[in-house]
Amino acid sequence: MKQIIGTVAKLREKCRHYGDEISQLLGIPRDASDPRSGCFPMVFNHSTFTLEVLSYYQSIWTIPRVISNPVERDRLRKQNAERCNKALKWLFIGSLSSMEYSAKASVASYSEDSPAKNLTKVKGRYVYLSDIMYNSKKLGLIDNGECEDWQNLIFLRNCIVHNNAISDRDKTFDIAGTSVEANVGKMLQGKLDFFAIVTEVAIERYFTWVKALIKEYGN
Repeated sequence: MKQIIGTVAKLREKCRHYGDEISQLLGIPRDASDPRSGCFPMVFNHSTFTLEVLSYYQSIWTIPRVISNPVERDRLRKQNAERCNKALKWLFIGSLSSMEYSAKASVASYSEDSPAKNLTKVKGRYVYLSDIMYNSKKLGLIDNGECEDWQNLIFLRNCIVHNNAISDRDKTFDIAGTSVEANVGKMLQGKLDFFAIVTEVAIERYFTWVKALIKEYGN
C-alpha cells in the first residue's frame, strides 16, 4: 500500500509540474484558464481525492486489531483491498474523462480556419478521444506506439465504464511494461497498483500530445 500511495503522489506532482510547464509554453499565468493546461489541475484533484482514500485505508490496516479468527481477518483485508482498487479505478476513469474533455476543448480553442480543426474531423457522428488520437497520428503529432497506447487506454476505460470491467473481446496488449490479457466474458484482472500505473501512462501521453499540439499549431 505504501508503494501505491507513493505512485499516486508522484503522478499528482507530475500533474502540477506539467500544468505549470504548459502554462509557461503558452505564456500565461499558471492559474489562467486554458483547456490546454487545464487538464492537469483536474487530474491533480482526482489524484488528491484518491490519496485521501488510500491513506484512510492504510491507517485502518496499521491499527492493531484484536481479530482472532484468521478467516475474518482475511475477509476484512480483502474487502479493504477491493475498496482501494475501486478508488484507483475511478482515478483512471476520471483522468481519462478529463483528458477527453480537455482534448476536445483544446482543439476548439483554435480559430475556425486553423488546420488544428482536422484533429476533430469525423464524418456523421460524435467526436471521441480515440478519433482525436487517430487523427493526431495521421497528422504526425504522435507516433504509432503512442497511438496504440491511447487505443489500449481507451479500451480499458470503455470496458470498465460500459461493461462492468468485463471484456467483450479477446485482446492481449502491453502497457507500461505490464501485459494485459482480456478475454470475452471475463472480468479484467490486475494487481492493486495496475490502475495507478496506467493513469500515469495516460498523463505522460497527454502531456506529450499537448506539447505537440502547441508546437504544431501555436498558442
